[in-house]
Amino acid sequence: FPSHDSKVKLSLDKLSAITLHTRFATSEKVFRNTHPFWHDGVSLIHNGVIGNADEIGLLKSTCDREAILNLYTKHNVRKKPRNISHLGKKLDGYYACGVLSKNNGKAYLDVFKDRRASLSVVSTDRLGDIYSTKEDDILRALEEINARLPIDGKVKIIGSFTVNPGHLIRHDAITVKIS
Repeated sequence: FPSHDSKVKLSLDKLSAITLHTRFATSEKVFRNTHPFWHDGVSLIHNGVIGNADEIGLLKSTCDREAILNLYTKHNVRKKPRNISHLGKKLDGYYACGVLSKNNGKAYLDVFKDRRASLSVVSTDRLGDIYSTKEDDILRALEEINARLPIDGKVKIIGSFTVNPGHLIRHDAITVKIS
């Protein structure tokens, strides 16, 4: 992942996984505060507010999301997922996060939240798991997608659930299967 200061060059034929996020900015609206945040091969998107971000440390931005990323990398969650509990002990606020990283050459998507944030998952047959802080947003998007597809190509919902606080769900970022 490049730094916010570098020029981004994408080779779409080599692209295997991306993080995308829209948000209502609660921090200064400048490029260095733009999602996703990345550091040391880890990319993070987030909804919520972290009240003690300055205490944790912000090096590259004025956005509280950087504090979550700094703790995720400091506690080496990409190699030791159980270390996610350290974040919950240090973060003051509420959050739902998606983190794209690599461990031993394999790409992962980690998803986690605290007890106050909402995070729903809708599992589908063709798109894998879709996450949102509002399940209704996912269902409306799937309705719009299916309205444009032929009957035999429609995306089917397999199930849905709410992410439990303090738990990390790890997906293989390529196959989208939960590991």
